[in-house]
Amino acid sequence: MPLRGEMLHHANHRRSLAAVLGILVAACGSGGGFDTHVDDPEGGTSLSVQVLWQQPPAGGRAAQDVVYAAGVPGAVRTVRIEVDSDLGGRCCLSVDPRAPELAGRPLVIDGLPAGPLRLAISGYPTGPAPAGGAAATCSSRPVEAGEPCEEGRLETPSFVAAPAAFTAIDGKQARGEIEVPAVPFSIGRVPDVGDEIRTPVALAFAVVDAATGIDAASVTAAVTFDGGPEEALALATVTECEDGDAVRPDCSDGGLLEVGGVLVESDPVGAAGPAAVRILGVNRDDPPRELDFAFPIIATPLQVDLTFRLIDAVTFASVGFDVDYSGVQGEFEGSGAGVTCEGLVGGAIVVFNDDDAVARRLLVRLALIGGAAGPRDLARCRFGDFEAVPAAGEFALTVVDATDPDAEPLNPVPSVIVSSVGAVQ
Repeated sequence: MPLRGEMLHHANHRRSLAAVLGILVAACGSGGGFDTHVDDPEGGTSLSVQVLWQQPPAGGRAAQDVVYAAGVPGAVRTVRIEVDSDLGGRCCLSVDPRAPELAGRPLVIDGLPAGPLRLAISGYPTGPAPAGGAAATCSSRPVEAGEPCEEGRLETPSFVAAPAAFTAIDGKQARGEIEVPAVPFSIGRVPDVGDEIRTPVALAFAVVDAATGIDAASVTAAVTFDGGPEEALALATVTECEDGDAVRPDCSDGGLLEVGGVLVESDPVGAAGPAAVRILGVNRDDPPRELDFAFPIIATPLQVDLTFRLIDAVTFASVGFDVDYSGVQGEFEGSGAGVTCEGLVGGAIVVFNDDDAVARRLLVRLALIGGAAGPRDLARCRFGDFEAVPAAGEFALTVVDATDPDAEPLNPVPSVIVSSVGAVQ
């Protein structure tokens, strides 16, 4: 695929494909006509393509009448153009449809050979447009109107058209058009793609659509922590929104995108490590179109719960152990006898004492009448004030006392470990 500024020559005569995509300034997200006929000024091949965007029905977003027009919708702040030519390969271009260079004139994709090609058009609420695997940048006129698509970018499109097939016949001029349907998309995500967050945190986002709105009952969200199973998020609030409405809140900042949908907040989520958030929903078109968007975040809890477990198969009546955390960044919540800990053996008396000022050592002493059998969890304590979640092996545990139900010392002395470091739920 020729890059920007490159020319394709055939028998010393330039053959270029001029694809007019009908992207003009639309001050209020509507209106704007244009001449879709463009001749190659050097007498080669030309193909003029008019882009028609799905518009909100006149009867409101609940209506099902499908309307397509040339006016660029408010939800399209960036247009992604991908050209796939049998002879020239694939290229991508990210375009601001409101760029002053495009005022009253078409965007021309040139430097392509004649023959079969596929043209894919999509709109995005932000920019630049994702590359989607097309590494080359399409050559365009005016040059200032386009920029490379961004490799690796994750964003939900607001409009997507299936690739349309055209044939540019050598030396001929042809016309065509592409209808681009609105699709549900997400905005206002907190956290957003790649964010590092401290948990527990409530997720916030909006699911919106530029034409028919969103089926509120269809909106769900889930999270996957550190490669584990996907967990559905409980949605605390789902509020219908409409940009520019006198009663309902705006969906987008200042109603800029001219969309309708729902604003969502989840219940708090507490877990640690790499995570993926997944947002789903459908619009009210006929048939409905789906949103299924997953993006990564990094979750670091503000605090974790350490679980201490006796790992040997012994019957015990008392166990005393010390937890040395002098080499660990962070602190147990509370101090002295007021440290935030709890015993996990029913009927046992458990005493905790955190020396956080000098030795940085937590003392745990447990006793019960009649005894209990291991292995089993003994106690749980809260730990925080760290930058990174500590590993279980960073805590040094020493069993200082262990007896059986006859008050005889257990020999060998059983082992107690930190069995889990879990985010506070």
